[in-house]
Amino acid sequence: MNECDGPFARLDVEAAAQNHAEEHARSDSALLTEEEESRARELDFSAAQVAALSAAGQERLYEDAKGFYIPDEVNSGVKPVARQRVVGLAVQGLLDPQPAGPGRRLLVLTDEGRDALALWERAHRAGHVTPAAKDSKAGIPARQRRAYTFVSDGL
Repeated sequence: MNECDGPFARLDVEAAAQNHAEEHARSDSALLTEEEESRARELDFSAAQVAALSAAGQERLYEDAKGFYIPDEVNSGVKPVARQRVVGLAVQGLLDPQPAGPGRRLLVLTDEGRDALALWERAHRAGHVTPAAKDSKAGIPARQRRAYTFVSDGL
């Protein structure tokens, strides 16, 4: 019998993967300065905000006249994304709407958005931050959120 075969092989692989992940988290923690930890905490992203930013980083966050969405290839549909969530991230300068055909835009990460997401994810892996219970508004005035021009407004 090969040493990778048998009933305990899967448990060995899972334990090795867990140890590997913990080692990376420890090394990520060592790489964060106090200033980075503080900045990551200030971001105060919810899990849904992180998901929207991640989708934008993969060029999978869209807007059309019906709203914001992420294509869902598994179910041949779309996953809606809350309007206020995307607008909040966009007016913070983390997302940049780009034309993606008639009546449609692709929201991509700005450099600031890419840096913020990477920092938050590093801090999260290291155990310095957890997802906020609600979307962070980060002090965005209502008039600034209202300044966002939607595709449904006739773009």
